[in-house]
Amino acid sequence: WDDCGGFYNADANYGKALRQTARRWKEAIRKGRNVFVKEGGPSEFTADVIRRVYDEYGWLDFNPKCQVTVVQHSNWNEGATTTSALNYVKRNSNYVRISDANKYLKVVGDNTFINRFKRRASRSKFGKFWDAAFDFYPSFFSGKSKGDPVIDASDSGELMEIMGLGEMDLADCMNAYF
Repeated sequence: WDDCGGFYNADANYGKALRQTARRWKEAIRKGRNVFVKEGGPSEFTADVIRRVYDEYGWLDFNPKCQVTVVQHSNWNEGATTTSALNYVKRNSNYVRISDANKYLKVVGDNTFINRFKRRASRSKFGKFWDAAFDFYPSFFSGKSKGDPVIDASDSGELMEIMGLGEMDLADCMNAYF
């Protein structure tokens, strides 16, 4: 996904995913960019990446409160995270807790609407980011294939927060921005 971020399968190889993610963060920070994390699950991995970047970068050159924003949408994700990891991430990042986007995006099973949303999102200013999310989602969940009309509402809400779009349903988002 190049500059859109990426997906490293920590379930298959935690150490490799940790190294790759820390390397990507360090490259971005070295270039004066910020890191945005759509926390799609428990926060242990994010805590380990922050620790690794600290260990390799040093405390003086890395200020995660300013350089790393973690956007979390789920009580379940927070509850499935160890208290120490969750507290570490909250202390060592700009931790943003949003509402559960599954509730306000109001995604319904209308494939025509979802396909129209995907087409318009792909042509938008942030199209490459939406495309990366659309490409990833079906491949990660069994029974879905690339091109299937699926949208992960909760992670879309995190992306919308990162892009500064706020809370709205998908129809309003599409009509306002795409």
